[in-house]
Amino acid sequence: MRKIAILTVLLMASTACTTMSEDASMDGDVDLSALIKQATEENKKAAAAGGLWRDANKIIKSAKKALEKGDAKKAVKLAKMALAQGKLGQVQAKAEKNAGPWLF
Repeated sequence: MRKIAILTVLLMASTACTTMSEDASMDGDVDLSALIKQATEENKKAAAAGGLWRDANKIIKSAKKALEKGDAKKAVKLAKMALAQGKLGQVQAKAEKNAGPWLF
């Protein structure tokens, strides 16, 4: 079971990296406040499922600060990272819902 959990986390991490790199070309037409709101919503869902990642809320706060300072590129990068963490947290919580000792 431990091997399955490790493989699941690695698979989710690699999926997040490819998702973020695919979305990087769309930075010009992104509504930042909507993206940050979507990231917030996904992280709320992840928290409700029991899969909130440690730094997700910190990343959202950093994205909001970058938006306030006018650094759109950094805000988009951080918001997309937080969005990916929210979605992956939900997937992880679902995958580990029935996790437990497999020998007993």
